[in-house]
Amino acid sequence: MKLVKAYSQYGASLGRKDNITETSYPVKFHLQRVYLDCGGYDNGGAYWGQGTPLYRAWGAGSEEQQEVFFRAHSRNDAKIQLRGAFPNCKFYR
Repeated sequence: MKLVKAYSQYGASLGRKDNITETSYPVKFHLQRVYLDCGGYDNGGAYWGQGTPLYRAWGAGSEEQQEVFFRAHSRNDAKIQLRGAFPNCKFYR
């Protein structure tokens, strides 16, 4: 997964902005762990720091793409957290 560039001549952004607009729509999410380099940056240059693994979930809503980044200890923990924000969500394998 290649993330879009998140830095400029002024430095790296701190994390990335979530796009959560349709929490009751039954979104089917792709869920993937975001790997960080030894400095805590994702492959698009956004700074996250070190710690609990980072996950990215994205899927098509009724009107626009839904995307969220969050920390979770495992994939199952990530699914539980995502269901808290999107009660009707499903997941791709």
